[in-house]
Amino acid sequence: IAVSERVSNDPTVWQRLANLYLVQASLGLTPLGTEADDAVDKSLELAPQRPELQMMKVRLKLARGDVQGAREILEQLIKTFPTNADARMQLALLYHYTQRDAEAIVLAEQALGRVALNNYSQVSWIADYYRQNKQYDKALGLYERVAQYDKGSLELYWQLAQTYALAGRK
Repeated sequence: IAVSERVSNDPTVWQRLANLYLVQASLGLTPLGTEADDAVDKSLELAPQRPELQMMKVRLKLARGDVQGAREILEQLIKTFPTNADARMQLALLYHYTQRDAEAIVLAEQALGRVALNNYSQVSWIADYYRQNKQYDKALGLYERVAQYDKGSLELYWQLAQTYALAGRK
């Protein structure tokens, strides 16, 4: 807090402070108090057009189990910044975890071309959806894209091989 008092006009300092509060709470070192929200609010006051600050608010909402509040922020963020692929992907994940897979896939597909996919866990749920719906070409494309970066994932290569077999390819 001493640093934030000296650099009170820098939104990055306030964002980092909010993140610190969240990390400490996630590790069980401290409860997640209102200080994190205050820090994000201060950073938003200083830089209202920075979507990553809204994403921090989403993380705080989710840490408290406020899925509805997180969804509302993400939906507003997408309206305000329609090209923000990270917000689309986060909302897609939120929809997926609340069993709204049809909506989740639409958002994920909108974001896929604009987000870095470097590990299997990012896309496993999307590829599973495609496989369940016999959309093997889409699943294969996703697996192959991730395989360019995630060369050590045995699960990825296992799923890729199985999907090739399901698609009738060798």
